Amino acid sequence: PLLLVHAAASDARLWAPVVPHLAARGFEVLAVDLPGFGAAADVEADDWTPAGLARAVGRTMQAHGLDRPVVAGCSFGGAVALELLRAGRT
Repeated sequence: PLLLVHAAASDARLWAPVVPHLAARGFEVLAVDLPGFGAAADVEADDWTPAGLARAVGRTMQAHGLDRPVVAGCSFGGAVALELLRAGRT
């Protein structure tokens, strides 16, 4: 599976142009909304740092049954992706 994390002040729709191309190449793709953005606009984060948001993304991964997906992040989403790597989640 491929997990996509958007940039700050954006949401999962950032990835809309590339998701169909990745899926056509056989990837199982999940683009997530960070707490406070997009479909998760009403979700409060307990910690707005990259590490705190990585924990929130980790809960989303768990809810979707993703153990160690490949993670790509854009801009601030890249910082969140690096925190997932640091925590051994990718």
